[in-house]
Amino acid sequence: MIDEKLVKDGLKLVLKGLGEEQSPPSVHLPSQKTIRNLDQRTIIKITFGIMISLIIIFTVMINMNVISQNRILFDREKDTAEKLSDTVFTAVRYPMMTGDQEVIQMQFDQYRDLKGIIGMHLLDHTSTIKRSTDKFLIGKKFESKMIADGLQGKKYEGLDITLQGDSKKVFSIIRPIANEKVCYRCHGSSKEYLGLLSIALDWGPIEQDMERTKSANITLSFIALVLISTVVFILLNVFGTVKTKGDGNAFR
Repeated sequence: MIDEKLVKDGLKLVLKGLGEEQSPPSVHLPSQKTIRNLDQRTIIKITFGIMISLIIIFTVMINMNVISQNRILFDREKDTAEKLSDTVFTAVRYPMMTGDQEVIQMQFDQYRDLKGIIGMHLLDHTSTIKRSTDKFLIGKKFESKMIADGLQGKKYEGLDITLQGDSKKVFSIIRPIANEKVCYRCHGSSKEYLGLLSIALDWGPIEQDMERTKSANITLSFIALVLISTVVFILLNVFGTVKTKGDGNAFR
């Protein structure tokens, strides 16, 4: 006859043994201290890398900005020269048709006193200066490739160097004077162009504006570079450490 008590005690021992095998022993981990993710050398390397990247970006931005602003200044000066050329040509047109050359010279004398005008000349088809803001040049030939091209009908607008007095950079506009039908009575119809109008404007103020624009862009970019790099360096130092706490009973 089977002893029920003995069977029950045996089952309890078996189940107890199985329970001990399935339950893993408690694991005691040592307490974790503050772990520094980024050391000082790594922080400096990251900051330096960001600075190099910013320098490249700012250099490209400065160049693009300066080129754009210089183009605006150049176009503004070009527009001023064109308007002045139109005004002068309209003013001398009637005296030229009537042959009243002294009136043209009187007008040039008045233009001479205007600020920004370096020189203004009226040349004939032989490139001889007939009227000028500088009377000393009247009767002299003004030979250059631009003048030769102008006498062939090619208009010129751009930077040039004048040798009047001190050599200086100017914005020049050369405008051909076409031989119109109303001019045939005095000049005949054989020539396509009777001469040209040459105007030189002082480029110095525009050049100074360009230099100021460039300096302002460089200064602002340098300040931004220093500020951003400083902030990045501080943030990396502040958040470069991670604190973790261990209670010694991570697993049970």
